[in-house]
Amino acid sequence: MLNKKDTTAYIRLVIQILFLILLPGLFTMIFGEMRTIYTAIISGKFNFETIVQSTLPLLILIPLTIILGRFFCGFMCAFGTINDLLYELSSRVFKIKFKINKSVDKYLKLVKYFVLLFLVIGVWTLGYSGFNNLNPWDAFAQLTQLPPSIPNIMAIVVLVLILIGGLFIERFFCRYFCPLGAFLSLLQAFRIVKIDKNKKSCLNGCSACSKSCSMGIDLDKVNRVDSLECIQCMNCVGVCPKENAKLAVLGKVLNELIIILIFILAFVGFKGLAQKLVEFKISNEDQEKKSNIFEQQPRPDGKRKHGHGGEMQQQVQNVDVTQGQYKDGKYTGQAIGFKPGLTVEVTISGGKISKIEILDHNETPSYAQIPFEIIPDEIIKSQSTKVDAVSGATRTSVGIMNAVAEALKQAQK
Repeated sequence: MLNKKDTTAYIRLVIQILFLILLPGLFTMIFGEMRTIYTAIISGKFNFETIVQSTLPLLILIPLTIILGRFFCGFMCAFGTINDLLYELSSRVFKIKFKINKSVDKYLKLVKYFVLLFLVIGVWTLGYSGFNNLNPWDAFAQLTQLPPSIPNIMAIVVLVLILIGGLFIERFFCRYFCPLGAFLSLLQAFRIVKIDKNKKSCLNGCSACSKSCSMGIDLDKVNRVDSLECIQCMNCVGVCPKENAKLAVLGKVLNELIIILIFILAFVGFKGLAQKLVEFKISNEDQEKKSNIFEQQPRPDGKRKHGHGGEMQQQVQNVDVTQGQYKDGKYTGQAIGFKPGLTVEVTISGGKISKIEILDHNETPSYAQIPFEIIPDEIIKSQSTKVDAVSGATRTSVGIMNAVAEALKQAQK
């Protein structure tokens, strides 16, 4: 019969593997949604309805993290899961054990906040695009799609260095460099669900909780885990020989497995429900009343920004529709998105684009859903293929634009 430690560990592993397989790029998409909201605010083009439509996962994750903590990092982030698997491999198979000095570890954990600050100011605000060539998240997201795409070589190098670090230091990237982790850490500062433990009841010299902490927190020295570094992985709860560490809210003990399920089901369930409501509302609105959060924003250097805070990764066929230039009718166009075979049908009515329908594609559903909903509407509204890509799905977005451009070639008078 499984003990509490094994039960908690196995349930966590199953959840992590499921999210790794089904939603490997979820962390990339959520961080891209942070940029979408931020740039909308600073550009003065924030529109609530469009923001809800395009950033649902982030908008659901924020209140869940504020209330329950960083369960996303501990259970749902594919990048974190890879870090866990690598460290487990090195510890069990290669017998690699490396303990970093506590004082050094403490200061290194601050680096991720500077990374977040650099991205917000340098990339999102000032439009610096050089980071695209070093972005390990994009490299990871592209490699985990099937069939994988080969990202920028420098991004691959950075990713490999991070993975090597993960062999030696548990949650290496999460501890020291993850900007999404930094953001979620700040959100959970006032969380009400925390791990409580009465250190007076601990066995002398045990320190099992501290040894099991994947983020390197000295848990045996505290009665309650207030650290912003905690990712709610529940390792300490499962490993405590006296079951002294417990998940609690205002001193009342909670069943950690129930809280884990509440977090995950709330995230997945509310995302699905909200998406259906948005789709229903949009289907009953007049196209001309929609607002555009993805309008291209001018940068200080006069260039334009695109998904991921940088330049388009694929060449876009820029086509502006002029009334009288195109024949009415339905026309089909095909282009390469993340994968070949992205086919659209464009309807021309009164000399303008009135409808765009995705006929066929080979895109990964978890990446393609949002651009399939957003990009056609933006093209119709602007009567141009020059619209901004959806963060986290740049290639699919560009594929739609180019497929529409190909269809328009057939409609020319």
